[in-house]
Order: sequence, then structure tokens, then C-alpha cells
Amino acid sequence: MIIVVFLFLFVSTIPIASGYFQAVTTAESANITKTAAIAENFVIYRYAVLNYIENHQSQTGVISDDILKLPPNFVKLGGWTNKVQGGYIVVYSTGKVGLLSSNILAKSNAVDSVVNYTSNGRIISPVFGDRGTSFAFVPDGSLISVIQQY
Repeated sequence: MIIVVFLFLFVSTIPIASGYFQAVTTAESANITKTAAIAENFVIYRYAVLNYIENHQSQTGVISDDILKLPPNFVKLGGWTNKVQGGYIVVYSTGKVGLLSSNILAKSNAVDSVVNYTSNGRIISPVFGDRGTSFAFVPDGSLISVIQQY
């Protein structure tokens, strides 16, 4: 009798447990999808900055969004900005993008080695790890992409 009751209780909890694990998987999948959209949006902004610099190589400082050739109806999904300084083009977010943890970034198909984040004054790549010291003007926890000018 005890075994029958135990088996009944055990079998009746399996659907509840499987629903829990499916919900966790669905939530993680939603985060990856949202992260992919944010990362892709960042990369689109980054390419607009790079395209501008190709035609204006002597540019320094911040390039205004007004003069970038962004796609029609483009809406920044983060506080993206840029700065050209000391032979580097730095594209970054003006604040922490909490959703974009290294684990989620690494799982996103939209991310390659160009999307990094800052942590404790370092640039961290979800693919390659620690990439070196960040720039003083980039807030900790920001997305960042650094391109050396030639």
C-alpha cells in the first residue's frame, strides 16, 4: 500500500516538474531572443559609425547620430554612442545593459567577436575572455566594441 501511494504521488508530480523545466527553457529562450535583438541593434549602430569614419578619417570625438546613415526607422535599443580617440573608434552603451550577461551573449547567434562588455575596468569578450583595459569614458557594465584606425 505504501509503495502504491508513493508511486501515485511520484507519477502525479512528473507533469508539474516537466512544466517547470519547460518554463525555465522558454524563459531562457526569450532572453536569448531579446539579447540577440539588442546585440544586433548595437552592431547596426556600430557599422553606421564605421561607415562614417571610412569617409571622414580625420574625425575625432563623438560622431552625432544625426549624421550617421542608419536604416530608416532605426530605433536604438540601448544608449549607444561612440567616440574616436587616440587612433581608436569606440562604440559603447552609455549605461549598463543588465540583460546582456556573458552567458547570454555567448549563446546569441547575432553576436560575434565585435560585441564585448566592460567589467571592473576591463573589456570582456564572451568568446575570447579578457581583452584588456577599457577606456575611462566607458561606464562599467556597458557593451563595447573597439576598432583600431589605420
